[in-house]
Amino acid sequence: MKIRDTSRQQQSITMDSDSERKPRVPTKVTSRPFTWGPSDGLQAGGFDRAPTDELRLLFRKGAASFRLSKATRPWIKAQLQLYGIPFTNSDGQPELMETLKKAFRAGKCNAPTPAVEAAERALRLKYKAAVENHHELVQQWKDKKFLELKGGPTEEAEFDVDRFLAKYFLNGLHGQPDRAKTKEPVALDLSIDCHDATLKKAIQAIPGLAFHASDYLSMSVVGWDTELDRGIEREFAKLSSGQKSGDASLFTPTHEATYDFNRFLKKYFRVDVNGVATETQNEKKPSTPVTLQYLPSSGVSLVSEFAAKVPSFCVKHLGLMLYSGGMVLGWDVAKVEAEVARIEEKCRLRVEKDLREQEQRAAEDKAQREEEVRSIYRPHHEYVARKKSEVAKPADLAIDQLVGSYVVRWEGEEGAQYSDQVNNQLTLDVFPAKSAHGVTASFFFGVIEGAMLLALSEREVALLRDSEKKKDPYYEESQANLYVSGVGYGRDDNEGADAINLGYGISTGHGSADGPACPSTLTDKKRRVGDVADPWGVQAAMAKRQKQAVRVKKEEEEDEDKDEQVGSKPLVKVKKEEGEDAKPLAEIDTQPSRVYFQFAYNVVNGYPDVDDENEHVGYLDFDMSSSSGDGVFHVPRWFGRQSFSIFKIDDEPSGDKQPLDWFEFGGRRWGSGW
Repeated sequence: MKIRDTSRQQQSITMDSDSERKPRVPTKVTSRPFTWGPSDGLQAGGFDRAPTDELRLLFRKGAASFRLSKATRPWIKAQLQLYGIPFTNSDGQPELMETLKKAFRAGKCNAPTPAVEAAERALRLKYKAAVENHHELVQQWKDKKFLELKGGPTEEAEFDVDRFLAKYFLNGLHGQPDRAKTKEPVALDLSIDCHDATLKKAIQAIPGLAFHASDYLSMSVVGWDTELDRGIEREFAKLSSGQKSGDASLFTPTHEATYDFNRFLKKYFRVDVNGVATETQNEKKPSTPVTLQYLPSSGVSLVSEFAAKVPSFCVKHLGLMLYSGGMVLGWDVAKVEAEVARIEEKCRLRVEKDLREQEQRAAEDKAQREEEVRSIYRPHHEYVARKKSEVAKPADLAIDQLVGSYVVRWEGEEGAQYSDQVNNQLTLDVFPAKSAHGVTASFFFGVIEGAMLLALSEREVALLRDSEKKKDPYYEESQANLYVSGVGYGRDDNEGADAINLGYGISTGHGSADGPACPSTLTDKKRRVGDVADPWGVQAAMAKRQKQAVRVKKEEEEDEDKDEQVGSKPLVKVKKEEGEDAKPLAEIDTQPSRVYFQFAYNVVNGYPDVDDENEHVGYLDFDMSSSSGDGVFHVPRWFGRQSFSIFKIDDEPSGDKQPLDWFEFGGRRWGSGW
């Protein structure tokens, strides 16, 4: 195959039309029909060479559809080019596919031809030349940009270390030291120690060049070793005058100590870091103490080391939050202690003032919060006042008394106090009954919202749930599918009410221990669990659940038989929480004002928590007026057992709330559900 070398073709080195931008690193080079780059290697038409094993899977009998769909005309053409197999360029996809198949079966796809390997070597050399050319372009761009900089030495050092050093201290780029070029030290508004390590290493690599830096102040001086001290003195004087430190009276000593501790000691205490006095014999040591504030750990270490060398030097740490890292230094112990006492008294008064202001703000916030809470529950108190004359004597609660609008008190997980947020008020709206078994409601509990079914017994909740499911437009279809699969589920019209779901999450039906044997409408044979016609295991899972339900029902019937023999009411145990004794249902049923409920919800971000096991249940105990109630609900996946209270504010549900369909929370839209 002839490989056409396009030497005049523009290389993949790209310079932006905007000359202000840095030239981009070349990613690949081209020589038709190939490209080569360090990340992609050799390609043709943007495609990699397919391994022999991949081609074997493509050409075997019954190849996967996704492999066949991948074999487009451009892809096949690229494989022919990458393996060096001749072909007719005008051929279509079927002809090219046949050419590639014949070449593969003839063993021509085990390795590329020598011509292709030679083309790859040529492209590698071409890329190497492109990288070298890119380096030259970058140097030219840096030369131009460096001359255009207006920010002085600091900006120059940050832009390019080599050009900065060449401008001030070398006879050329990467040249030799030139002491005559810049005699005065150069000040930089950056810390060499904290800056890119290349700057520090580059300075240390030049004989005779030195620097002095302060990490705390981001100040540095670069110069020849014989002249550097003069530059340090000049920058120290700027600190003393306030040119660098801003408020000279407050932070100047601290800045001076962190920039050059030796000069700081000489200025304020007439002694150097070795403890050698700098004053004459007739001069007295300064008695005025000096306060350092917010001293970094490196500065604290310097002070401690000096105090250890000079025992007569007094150092008192403040240790107050206002002066973190602060200390008072001086020769006169009495004056140092007096200054410490003055500062601490000042700090104490300031702290007391801050505490008073905090307490005042806290009291104001508390009063505002209490008013917000009152505003939330005020409608309930008004409702109770209106109904006060109507409060009847204690009697069994009627289901229609639940209808209305409620505010909810639920502290939530970790005491989040959701209900006290005016803009996030928790609500429960109960709608008029449309079923003899109970009522439905819509709720918003801050982090969850959804539908609720309420009734006067657990059984009626289950019956209400079953009737709500039948409202699903897909219910009849789902039941038909279950019977076709040979798994009986739900209610059989010939069996009566005993075949309806009983209790929380217990589905029962008559039949053998292995479940009802419903014939298939197609084969008149029962479908076995694990049948190849059930590849996803849906029918198997339903059969397993049905078998478990039948077993539970059988156990319940045995318990009922025992209870009838002794003339007692069945003591059906309800699920108990950790550390809580299970209460018999007989005891619970003696609560005349207790309402049971089950709920389905979405998290506020829209995701459902599908309750396949019917575990999202709870109860409410109402007061004699039926205007408020306390209860618990269970969300095993997130919260476990939670206590909450509801307070009625109106006998009608809120106008902006509508009943929610129970089946909407089954998770079907997310690919799951009952």
